[in-house]
Amino acid sequence: MSNEVKKGAALLASAIAAGSGIVVIGADDEAAATYHTPWSRTNAYNLGSTGLNEGYEYGHSKWNDNNVPEAWPTEGADCSGYAGKVWAAPAYTSIGTDYSYPYTGTWYSGGVDGSVLLDRNDPRTRQMDVWVIRTAYGGESDHMGVYEGTYDTTYHWKIWHGSGEPSGITSGYHTTAWFDQNNAKRYKRANW
Repeated sequence: MSNEVKKGAALLASAIAAGSGIVVIGADDEAAATYHTPWSRTNAYNLGSTGLNEGYEYGHSKWNDNNVPEAWPTEGADCSGYAGKVWAAPAYTSIGTDYSYPYTGTWYSGGVDGSVLLDRNDPRTRQMDVWVIRTAYGGESDHMGVYEGTYDTTYHWKIWHGSGEPSGITSGYHTTAWFDQNNAKRYKRANW
């Protein structure tokens, strides 16, 4: 176990022992790269909103919450890095001060540790559920984002996602038909 992981585990254990009960990852503070418990939809929403309008960097998951898309190594998150960080999913590779999260294909093929596959057409889609698609989107073979929690009257779901260069982390609407056409899967975090 690396010193960085040991330090993160110690910080998490001390926070829980101190009775705080909730460990919140700051926009740039990921010392404890583990599956944080408890982690609520509100925690995910608050962290996810700090990433909007920030930069995109393939394979990364860091942003500064300053609405300026700086180039890596200052910041950047791809779609799975953004979703993984917002969910406080288990990170598995240290990249400098950044952490890498399971890539989109892993999410699509079976979810990640602590995720539960839900019926795509379930009307109970809730804020911060993750949508993963399989077919081409913006030149990618896979893509994913988190459901912001609102949709308009024509069933356009608002999704936050790392949308690539030069857009960065954005929000946009997609229809139910779009998810159907792109073989979407929907997951919720196990403790939600």
